[in-house]
Amino acid sequence: MQIINCCPQCSSNAIRALYGVTVTPMDIGWAKLLAEHNCSSFDYTIMRCASCGLAFRDSRFSDSDLNILYSNNSSEKMRPLSHYWGRSREVCDLISSRADINISGIRILDIGGGQGEISDWFVEVLNCKCDVFDYGSSNRSHKPGLNIVGEIDSGIDYDLIMCNHVLEHVNHPAEFLRPFIAHSNPNTIFYLEVPFELIHYYCFRSKGHYEHINYFSVSSVYNLGVALGLNPLSVELKLGYGSSIPVVAAIFDLHKSVQLNRKNFSIFKDVLSPKSAWLLVESKFRYRSLS
Repeated sequence: MQIINCCPQCSSNAIRALYGVTVTPMDIGWAKLLAEHNCSSFDYTIMRCASCGLAFRDSRFSDSDLNILYSNNSSEKMRPLSHYWGRSREVCDLISSRADINISGIRILDIGGGQGEISDWFVEVLNCKCDVFDYGSSNRSHKPGLNIVGEIDSGIDYDLIMCNHVLEHVNHPAEFLRPFIAHSNPNTIFYLEVPFELIHYYCFRSKGHYEHINYFSVSSVYNLGVALGLNPLSVELKLGYGSSIPVVAAIFDLHKSVQLNRKNFSIFKDVLSPKSAWLLVESKFRYRSLS
């Protein structure tokens, strides 16, 4: 685990501490990692960047740390891919309502999409061809129309590039996404979705999910897209992840019809708005009704 002193998204030094956190083996997810580092506790700080609006943990996981964190995931019982079709329809409906794209039969790249949990519906229902990018995987066909890939050939481009609930885990969000943009065409649509967790940090000083190191807002996702040369079509707060949690859902394209400017972060607009509070309350009621 390493401590950083600049923003992991835009590299700005204009960062400030929100509060400090101490974790121990009693905190969910930390026991194995702390044992590996032979320590009984670990301190980190929740920070916010004044330049791009990203909030983040100032500690970053190494590759070996990540292997420890995710070592139990392979033993989890796999649900059938059809279990996730509701989430897939949710994503498709939002993209179709915000972007000029006919999703039927197109070629899709799903970044960090596991075994195709989100992509499967697009293959089965809309006859799309989907590549699911998974680091360290050998290229293989998971099923007709759905491929798991660990690398992408230079000549391939996609009509839709999706990244669902991945950027909260990666050390450098912009650097992570940049290589995938090279596989776009002039009409490619980009869909990013991340959990909206800022209200937990600003209002409750939460330790947060142990795997999450970046905490996004509408402004920080907007600024991430602009920094990557993308044109924001829609960046909004909504219930996502199967209508179970508040998320920031963003849709971009490559058309530069207007001059793009940085979107300033506002604690009242990005964190404490009536909409963000209502989504938090609604998600809690939905969670209870499902449990």
